[in-house]
Amino acid sequence: MSDPSEEFPPETDEFLRGVLASIQAAEDHLGLRRAVIINLIGEASFVFMIGVYGVIEPILNDLLAGQIMTIRTKHKPFPEAQEGARKFVQKQAFIQKAALLRDIGLLAKDEYQFLDAVAFVRNRYGHNVRNLSRPIIDVVADDPKKSKQILIALSGVKGAGFDDKELQNERILRFLILSELSRFLSSALHTLKPPPSTAMGGLFGLGLLGRKGAGLGRGQLMPPILSTKSMIEDDPQPNEE
Repeated sequence: MSDPSEEFPPETDEFLRGVLASIQAAEDHLGLRRAVIINLIGEASFVFMIGVYGVIEPILNDLLAGQIMTIRTKHKPFPEAQEGARKFVQKQAFIQKAALLRDIGLLAKDEYQFLDAVAFVRNRYGHNVRNLSRPIIDVVADDPKKSKQILIALSGVKGAGFDDKELQNERILRFLILSELSRFLSSALHTLKPPPSTAMGGLFGLGLLGRKGAGLGRGQLMPPILSTKSMIEDDPQPNEE
């Protein structure tokens, strides 16, 4: 299988290395083979979004269970605390887990908004078979009141709009979603497995120097991909019937 970084122009190299580092760390944590997550970018739109959702939920489970274990092991034996945490987490819906983690300070506001946007799109695909052949941006537009906020949360692009030709390109939008996913993953994995030393900037050298400093940071390394002609010309059409 080819290196996914070969699919992107040279100016994205630095940013892409950061994205791939976080995604590969998540693959290791979840016991997935290499490039399973990044290769979602070539799947049908509904498969891509369900895949992104499927990467996030077990990480949310681990984060929430870890916090419960921290409390329960002070009062109960480890096996009993572990079982109690597992049962509690299983009963919670995806967005309930995200809200709990936000409320205890383990999810930043923009991370929660990203997860909420992912859940919105995933549920639109999962609960209406007519949506399966539709591109992501069309599904986002289904809710006129929230569509702009959902698009901004998914892409991480402030001021994103449905008239942006670049965001109408499915390939670019998916890359932006993966970059937002990588921010969440780098932050979450830092919480789950803090690096032993921050001398090299933390996990994978991404500057993970504490919870508030964890993650790539929106726009921190963002290359000018929204004007990259090669990405637009190479736009896949995975939903062709």
